[in-house]
Amino acid sequence: MRWFAIAPQLSREQWISELFNKYDRKVEWLDKTNQLKNDRYEKSEYGVLLYEARDQEDAYETCRSLNAIYPHLGIILLDQSLSIDIRKAMRSGALDVLVYPIHPDDLDHVIVEREQQYARVKQSGKTTSYMTVCSTKGGVGKTTFSVNLASAYAAQSKSVLVIDLDLQFGDVSMFFDRQPKRSMYEWIKDSSDRMSGPIQPYVESYNEQIDVMPAPLRPEFAEVITPAHVQHLMEKVRGKYDIVIMDTAPYMDDIVLTALEHSDEIYMVTMLDLPTLKNCRLFMETLETLQLKNSLKIVLNRNSKKRGIAISTAEKVLGVPIFLTLPEANKLVFQSVNEGRPYVISHPKAKISRLITKSIDQEADVKRKSAKSKPSIKVVSAGRSN
Repeated sequence: MRWFAIAPQLSREQWISELFNKYDRKVEWLDKTNQLKNDRYEKSEYGVLLYEARDQEDAYETCRSLNAIYPHLGIILLDQSLSIDIRKAMRSGALDVLVYPIHPDDLDHVIVEREQQYARVKQSGKTTSYMTVCSTKGGVGKTTFSVNLASAYAAQSKSVLVIDLDLQFGDVSMFFDRQPKRSMYEWIKDSSDRMSGPIQPYVESYNEQIDVMPAPLRPEFAEVITPAHVQHLMEKVRGKYDIVIMDTAPYMDDIVLTALEHSDEIYMVTMLDLPTLKNCRLFMETLETLQLKNSLKIVLNRNSKKRGIAISTAEKVLGVPIFLTLPEANKLVFQSVNEGRPYVISHPKAKISRLITKSIDQEADVKRKSAKSKPSIKVVSAGRSN
């Protein structure tokens, strides 16, 4: 892993070289971000950039622009004026914010944390894919889709973590027939300020392939959890799971935005009624503003001729094609929910199960073909947070 710094003030600290020498690392000092290209920093490499921001907007924009190209570059912002909003920084893609004067122990902690995470990824050989399942209203089948998507990946021997980000009233654990005694809230409460504690004691295992990070056990505990906590959790599990699925609340807030902005794929679950479709269209406009629309896949749930709206009409309202259409299967779905057993597991040959499995097979084929068709080139511009 490579360490870069665009930080004139930090470069004058005498202890900086000694600190990195302790870990047999060196800092590559740069004057500006486009020098990453000149230093032949490639997209496939893991790295960390210590970035001394000129002001708030410079901090957020640099994170967003680098975040767009370098998928394995973690950005640590160095704040000179106490002006950087940590929530906005995290949403922009920063891993952490250190405030001047920087104490050697704070940077030491960052080095250890990043090197340990890099070692885990290297040892496991896993590339973690992050997926968010969202909706604009409750009752459309969002959580049902989340647990069955997880089950479909698990059936292909993928290790899956489902994070319940419906923090007040999440039901993911119940859908897997689990009654957790600990949750994300306890992990945060029991860990240090930097959430360095292990997550495994707070995770519920459904089977050998599927784990669940439960939502807080009481609605009022949701207030404790911040976007920074969510991002730290996502980083914590990188390399430990093949797939991380985040089941979000049916509205837009900073927690949901954090999940969306750090996802490789976004599934929006909707139904054939005009109010739901209209709200989905508004949601999509927000994603477009955030430059996330290309990651979006529309899942039409409970499709039935009785609903009176054609799929072509729904696509016209949304302005995009529907990625996956699932038929109405109330009896099977209700049985699955009441038993706490995803229908992809209990009824793998049912049409609704086969459609979900087929969709992830097709996505895997698309990704394989895309990877083969891409030329092997050097990095072209500025990069993205790990």
